[in-house]
Formats: sequence, C-alpha cells, structure tokens
Amino acid sequence: MIKVDLSVIVPVYNVEATLENCIDSILKQSFSRYELILIDDGSTDESGKICDLYSKRDKRIHVIHQQNGGVSRARNTGLQEVHGSYIMFVDADDIINPTFFEEYVTTIKETNCDVIIGGISIIEENGEINICKPLLEGMHDKDVWEAICLKTEQFGYICSKIFRADIIEKNHVRFRTDMYSQEDLEFCISVYECCGSFCFIPNVDYQYYHVAGKRIPPIWDFISNQLKLLCIAEEKVDLSETARNMVKNRILTLLFSFFNNENCWLDFQNAIMKLESINGLHQYLENVKIENEMSMIAWLYTKGWYKIIYGYFRGRNLLRQILKKKMLFA
Repeated sequence: MIKVDLSVIVPVYNVEATLENCIDSILKQSFSRYELILIDDGSTDESGKICDLYSKRDKRIHVIHQQNGGVSRARNTGLQEVHGSYIMFVDADDIINPTFFEEYVTTIKETNCDVIIGGISIIEENGEINICKPLLEGMHDKDVWEAICLKTEQFGYICSKIFRADIIEKNHVRFRTDMYSQEDLEFCISVYECCGSFCFIPNVDYQYYHVAGKRIPPIWDFISNQLKLLCIAEEKVDLSETARNMVKNRILTLLFSFFNNENCWLDFQNAIMKLESINGLHQYLENVKIENEMSMIAWLYTKGWYKIIYGYFRGRNLLRQILKKKMLFA
C-alpha cells in the first residue's frame, strides 16, 4: 500500500446526482498523498456502482459497502480504515477547491497543532454564497473554548477541519449513532476535549451546498450538545460571563421552542420524557435565575409543573391566533 499523509472519509447514501462532482473535486487536488475512503451506506441508487468505478481508476480510492445505518455509522466505519496521519471528512453532495487539502496538511505539519479549523462557503439553493470564517486566526491554546461558546456553529462543521489521527484513535472518539443530528458538533467537541493546541485559517475552499429542510433536527440533541460544551469549557478555562450567557440563552431558547411546538398533551408528555433523558439538564436549570419568559418556563420545568407549562403555551398560542385574526379584519 502507498504511504499516505491524509485519510479522507466520504459517507455515501443515494447521492448519484452529486457524487461524481464530489469525487472529481477530490481527485483534482494539488496535494496527492491521500487515500479516499468511500463508505456506501446501503445506497439503493447507482451510488455504489459509481464508487466502484472510481476505485478501479485510482488506487488511492477504497470502497466499503455496508447495510444502511446512517451517516454516523458510515463515518465510524471509515475511521476504522484510515492509514494516514491526519483525517478529513467530505460530504458526498459537496465539492472542494483544488488547494483545499494542501493548505490544511501544510498548516498542521508546520504548526504541529492537534486540529486545524477553517471556514466554509455555504451555497444556497438560489445560488447565493455565504462565507463563514472562524472568529480567530492563527494558533491558540485552550482559550479557544471561549470562542466555541460564543459561536458554536463554526466549530461544529465536520467538513472544514483536519484532525490528528492518533488523537482520535488514542481516545477512541467516534460519532454517536443514536443522534439524528448534531452528531458532527458532538464529535468535534469530543475531539477538542483531547486537544491542547488549535490553529485557525481563513480557508473557505469547502463548498457546502445547503438544502433547506433536508433534515429537521430534534431540539433535544441541540440542548444536549450545549450542555456538554459548557461543562467541558468550564473545566478548561475561566469562561467569561458573556460566553456563559450565550450558551445559557441558547439552551433556554431551545427549551422554550421545544415546549411551544407541542400541540397536544400526549406530545407534550413525550417531550418531557425526551428532556428528562438529557444528562445534567435538570440540575443546570435549577441554577438559572428567573429573568424573562424563557427562564420562567425553565423554572416551572424544574418544579415539575408540566400542566402549568402546557396550559401556558396553549393559552399563549390561542391569544396570538385571536390577535392575528383581529389584525387581519381590522
């Protein structure tokens, strides 16, 4: 086997329309010392055949076919097959510019950092391009946790980062297969916890094609990740009040939205059960002061006054409907 520096993992599931563009963009990279691991996660279209055709053309491409188990399981399969010193992830419906690998590999070798974090170009369905760069640039130590709390989404993208393979393997970091969404942020936080040095680069060569409504993520996964982030961050650094409040407001907003979206008592009870399964949520909310409508709901939740919460939102939504009708006919 040819020795490689970089292992690139691409989960594949029913993406025949975009897969060739993705693989072609990888094969056009200026950096060549990589292996491409394609995980066909039980595709029912031509995706699996496309993977096999490309593997016959280029010895750097390895294909694994498995029964459908979701993107996390597919990525975990890829992690078991890596031979490179570094790991990157690319999604099968995205593409990368030709110097993408080269800049990341060069930077991680020069800095000897544990992880390199870059930006992405988000391509909307209407063709609009939104550039998302890291808040920081250059090398940073554990103070990075302050920045993660302030702007979590930039640190949660799995696709714009390069990781040291030995850190992932030594700590056996894997994607959680029980999470329907937010599995990438959860994975990144778990890797960051094991890292001592980070480097941020303004690279936006990763083109992420955003499809609105492709997945509607469950709110409880968002809440769980925010709690995990806060817990680790407070162990690593002395967080500012601004950073703590940023995470707190996310949690309270998510909790408020979660209750507000349940339309009947049975759904509301199921929502309570899902919240109760989040480790540390109840204990965290007990220390939140009542300052506004959202924190009041959190306080009621800690007291177990679920019917009061349910009645509050039913009345609140009914009042909004009445006021909306009056405005329409005014």
